[in-house]
Amino acid sequence: MGIEPNTVSDTEKTMNQNSESETKEAPKLLQGHDEPKLTHHEEAKKDHVKHEHVVEQKTTQAAEKVLEVSKVLPVTKPEVDHFAKAKGEIRPENKKQDIIVRPKLNGFLVSYIIFSIPGFLAGLVWTIVSVVLLFSIIGGIAYANQASTGQDPASLNLKVIQDNKEEKGILIYDLSGPISTGGKDLPISTQNAGIYTGKVASDFKKIKENKNIKNVVFRINTPGGEVYGAEILGDLIADLMSSLNQKQAVYYFDQIVASGGLFASYKNPNYVIASPYGETGSIGVLITLPNYKGIADKIGYSETVIKSADKKDIGNPFRDPTNSEIKYFQDSVDRTFKEFKNIIVTGRKIDPKVVDSIANGLVYENSAAKEYGLVDELGSVDRAVEKAAVNAGFGTNYKVWETTPQKSVLDSFLASSYLDRILKVGESTTSVVDKASYFKTGRAYMIDEVRI
Repeated sequence: MGIEPNTVSDTEKTMNQNSESETKEAPKLLQGHDEPKLTHHEEAKKDHVKHEHVVEQKTTQAAEKVLEVSKVLPVTKPEVDHFAKAKGEIRPENKKQDIIVRPKLNGFLVSYIIFSIPGFLAGLVWTIVSVVLLFSIIGGIAYANQASTGQDPASLNLKVIQDNKEEKGILIYDLSGPISTGGKDLPISTQNAGIYTGKVASDFKKIKENKNIKNVVFRINTPGGEVYGAEILGDLIADLMSSLNQKQAVYYFDQIVASGGLFASYKNPNYVIASPYGETGSIGVLITLPNYKGIADKIGYSETVIKSADKKDIGNPFRDPTNSEIKYFQDSVDRTFKEFKNIIVTGRKIDPKVVDSIANGLVYENSAAKEYGLVDELGSVDRAVEKAAVNAGFGTNYKVWETTPQKSVLDSFLASSYLDRILKVGESTTSVVDKASYFKTGRAYMIDEVRI
């Protein structure tokens, strides 16, 4: 079996070179022949070498393809080392060579992100719409359920605290927080944070419709508020007492009842039981006139006011008030203060001189308030309920309810713990904006309401 010299592999050439010295001295056994005849053993060895050469070529080709792919796809360094060795790019084992593979995305990832944005936004919009629709449906169901039972969802919540198997009884109605007008259309969390005459009027309407409520104890805890709000609150209480055929309103003065709370309570015939640990007083009136002139001058802000009359911009916070303007506001305060003292004299039947002595804006411990005649007795709310029950003609058996804070639908579904905090922050911001919007509305620039 013969083989052409030009087809001998590199491996075989190397073997022939290694045995060159031997072949030079060896006698030529076959003279006149181009190729030596191979033994069976040598022929097998030759086939083996050829097979190894073919395998090496295929391995090198595969390694080249893998290295080319590694430029696009991430490949671990051990894998790159392995195929690089197969290709022959890494020679000795002791030679260290760092191979850095930098994947080339060729714009695929960027294109994927860009084309995914519309779908993401569409999904987000649909999610928001779905949530709004869900809560709208829940709110509608809750409203319909309450309306079907005759309960106004935006009004009164009652809790039975004494039953005695009686149908008729006494209601403890809470009046807590600053006194203000309106409130019926405000968020529920805001309504629960103050005495809003609109909310009170809605509640009193429900009390009138409930034939089992025969008298009411007004549990009050307030620092005061708007004069106008206090006047309306006193009128609402008088109207409710008239509807219940009661000649005297029973009040329980809780932690503090100051200023406007007294104004509203004393407008009608009353009986006051006060907490031994509370305070009562702060008889007085005030108006606040903000003055931002100094700040405006520092930042270079000024206003040009064009007005029809000299006093049209009275209370403008960007200029100092004139003496005549201060007198105007002082006269308003004095008139309201005089009316306030007359209400106390008439409602509590106290000597005008005593009222003058205690109408200094201070609050008094209820023990001292009792000595001055501002309250009738010290005791608990249970004592006030007993007094109201006697006035209503009850014996010892009667039901007692108390009002509880109105809960929103989200509260009912335990979903407003964090949302409610956000809403309260929003309400605080709205309050600041409302104050600012008062700048050029009403009779003056950002003048706080006449407060008591």
